[in-house]
Amino acid sequence: MNVALFTSDEQRHRFFVNYLAERLPVSLAVMEPKTLRPDEAGKTPDETRMVKAYFADRACTEEQFFPDAGRIKAPSRTRVLTIARGPLTAQKCLKP
Repeated sequence: MNVALFTSDEQRHRFFVNYLAERLPVSLAVMEPKTLRPDEAGKTPDETRMVKAYFADRACTEEQFFPDAGRIKAPSRTRVLTIARGPLTAQKCLKP
């Protein structure tokens, strides 16, 4: 069995890759940089401040909850591929 993971590169996602790669035969982890930019998310200055505060708090929480997930420590059998922002989450229509 081979396992491939498709995820983001945020702290909790790196933890997820490390956790699964220690327990399963993960051969590939494809990681896309985070797609949401908090400074672009609000429709008003107040919304933007709230969104930025939320993401700052979340980042601090992730640092505390996933302290060892700063980098991928997957076994050597796991290839980690970082792709450009966008293609993994872009919507595409395919004809059947």
